Amino acid sequence: MKRLPRQISDLLSQIRNLDFSGDSDEELRDAFATLRNEGAGKNSNCLPTAFAMVAEAVDRRLGAWRVFEAGFVCDDSPRGTGGTDSLVIEESMAEVAAQRRFRRDGDILLSAEFYRAVRISSQASGLRFRATDEQVAAGIHLFRGKAVQMDAGEGKTVASAFPAAFHALMGHQVHVITANDYLAERDAKLLEPVYQSLGLSSGPLLQYMEDAERRQVYRRDIAYGSMRELGFDYLRDNLKTESRQRVRRAGQLSETVAIVDEADHALIDEAFTPMIISGSPSGSSRYALRADRAVSEMIRSQRHMARQLGGELEQADDRQREASLLAARLLLADPDNTALQQHLATRPRSLREAWRLAAEEHATLSGGMLYTVQPGNRFVSLTEEGRAFLEERLGPVYESPLAQPGATGLQSPTLTKAAGNVRRLSRRYGLANQVLQSLRARLLMKRDVDYLVGDDGVTLVDQQTGRPKPDSIYQHGLQSAVEA
Repeated sequence: MKRLPRQISDLLSQIRNLDFSGDSDEELRDAFATLRNEGAGKNSNCLPTAFAMVAEAVDRRLGAWRVFEAGFVCDDSPRGTGGTDSLVIEESMAEVAAQRRFRRDGDILLSAEFYRAVRISSQASGLRFRATDEQVAAGIHLFRGKAVQMDAGEGKTVASAFPAAFHALMGHQVHVITANDYLAERDAKLLEPVYQSLGLSSGPLLQYMEDAERRQVYRRDIAYGSMRELGFDYLRDNLKTESRQRVRRAGQLSETVAIVDEADHALIDEAFTPMIISGSPSGSSRYALRADRAVSEMIRSQRHMARQLGGELEQADDRQREASLLAARLLLADPDNTALQQHLATRPRSLREAWRLAAEEHATLSGGMLYTVQPGNRFVSLTEEGRAFLEERLGPVYESPLAQPGATGLQSPTLTKAAGNVRRLSRRYGLANQVLQSLRARLLMKRDVDYLVGDDGVTLVDQQTGRPKPDSIYQHGLQSAVEA
């Protein structure tokens, strides 16, 4: 173990010098409740006492209680007082078996004699679970808001139990944030008997849970959950208009303490992915379908032109300047063109030249095109020819009704005419936006890369992790465009 700072080492010594092994489960719970009721937890001077109680509960519930697992046979020749210890263990096993039919393990309270008997039994003595100095020291640092690095196998789950229980003692609601649902359920299940034996409530927040179940978990002292579940519960609560519909209590967040497992993943890696709550897309799908039909026809037309350019590119291999200009035109017209990809694959350096020409001579090279795809496939824009192409099929889209002959717009003497112009302007804006979103959906996004299509519709894919994001949708009409 690395040398600990003097202050932490002194606290660790104080914790180890406090012995609660002579208390029964009921006495240990009452002592913990006394600290809680007196508000002593708000004074950090009681940290050694609280941590020592948690250490004793961990030793009992994760260690001695393993004698109740199926297959354990009590030692016939125990050390100690001529079979008395063996009898205590046998009686406790029978008592626990009877009570388990209607009580949780954490609520079954045993005598101090049982734990003493287990500790000296020749067979059960191997069931000790003493929290290590590293785990207790990590718990102290976590309580003080520090980041702690622990190697695999050092026991992060147990280490987090110390600050979680102490913060609950202080009256805070505690969230232990894990990487996923599996870890949340595993850690909560492991430590639930420890917390219950001290009079604390705990439980996991899992994806399948309904609001009623979530509401119950948020009312417990310690809740285990992933960043995703906790974050989306917060977003969903902010969309609800009535407080009774929310899963959290009003003002609960300001009183909550978070202990974050895998902090680098949760606070750095996950921070790159915004949390977007899904909802019902606004507006009608009519715009999306009309726009998609016109855009699909426009793309077919331009790709026909691109195939002709590709044929010219294949014939221009010996004319470097002409080949570079044709490659730049194809880069703007159809970056996925087969002839262009083959040309660039055999001449890697020509890609930079094609990008340069596409940027510097964009106006000239885009002549005759209906739209252009910016280098890097990050943006698509319509040309004047493209706008004219669309208006032939969709009607006036890009011309403001306020600019039409005889239209007086908002200066009209009648409010009816003004309102009609505003409605027409809104519809045209919506249709124009949907055209651009359809172009993005068809030209810049790829199925099974950016989104998945299944029985439940379109599901976004997280670009950082490659995982589906079922609770998110594309914004500003892009979702409708992809679905169309």
